[in-house]
Amino acid sequence: MENARLQLEYTVISSPIDGRTGHCRSEGERGEGDDVPLVTINQVSRCTSPFLSRRQELANIRKYKETGELRVEASIPQGSGKPPAGSLTSSTIK
Repeated sequence: MENARLQLEYTVISSPIDGRTGHCRSEGERGEGDDVPLVTINQVSRCTSPFLSRRQELANIRKYKETGELRVEASIPQGSGKPPAGSLTSSTIK
């Protein structure tokens, strides 16, 4: 029974940081003694970004904010993948 517990401990891989798994490499992509990691951990954390809007748009922002969460996407260079998405939060939009 003790040997089974010990073998089970070898099946768990833990990460030194919180995050989400990215690219997982198969055993075939690694050579013996290769320092290439098995998996990439992407660290995810909340970020804020200031934005400006015209005064004329404030009424629309308030209207949509009242219906629930207001989803937004960040602008990124074309061809850089899917833009990061989030929600609009502000203490000044009431």
